[in-house]
Amino acid sequence: AKLEIAAPRELTAQTLFPLPQPVTLAVGHTVMAPIVDRSLPIERVAVYRAAEGGEHPGAALRLRNTGDASLPAGLATLYEQLPGGGLTFLGDASLPQLAPGADRLLVYGLDGSIDVAVRTETAGRLDRARIADGVLELTRVEQQRLAYAITPRFAGPARGFVLEQALPPGWRVATPTDAVVEGDRFHVDRNLEASAPLRLDVVLERPIEQRLALLDLDVDALQLEFKGVTPPAELGQVLARLQTLSTAVGDGERQVAQISARWDE
Repeated sequence: AKLEIAAPRELTAQTLFPLPQPVTLAVGHTVMAPIVDRSLPIERVAVYRAAEGGEHPGAALRLRNTGDASLPAGLATLYEQLPGGGLTFLGDASLPQLAPGADRLLVYGLDGSIDVAVRTETAGRLDRARIADGVLELTRVEQQRLAYAITPRFAGPARGFVLEQALPPGWRVATPTDAVVEGDRFHVDRNLEASAPLRLDVVLERPIEQRLALLDLDVDALQLEFKGVTPPAELGQVLARLQTLSTAVGDGERQVAQISARWDE
């Protein structure tokens, strides 16, 4: 006999799908009971996970649970309907438990119709500098810059493109401003038109605070603290003054050494 679809019930850590009528099985037999029969919206997207690298993003579907009960975890087998009729197998993807209103990306392979290249560099800037009681207080910002060049080679409708990247402790996403941070990672969503290259710039920043005693620091060593960054104009004047004083101190020390040498003779 045909089994009816179960009416789900949400529990604390799982979803219960009770059958509406008893089921009797003979020894050695099995039964397959439907628990979900529902149409859900999906979107075809490409997912590039920076930690995995590679030249192509993952081919994926974004599945949203628009129902009133969680979908159980399991293995999703994905098919695509062909224009001329029939189905073609896309692949298998792991489906975690999906709460009502939530969405997940089901990655089932590589999308060879999209190329991804990335260029990275490090930079920095000086946000704040203050001298008080012979101590130089610096607030520098270290930056990681990543330039993603995405080249689509497919035809037809546009696709979503998702960049997923780890966010190290103490860092923040400065660019782009619409990045969505979730714990120790973030993602950026873009629309990718057919044959229209896309550039995606990502800038991560973290502040670094330093306290330097000027009396104990060589001027040349102090200059190294600003390697790769541009000090503000007022601090540049202070550094120039320190350089002048350091030169004067050096000249004075040499004169004292010369006088001491004459006395020794």
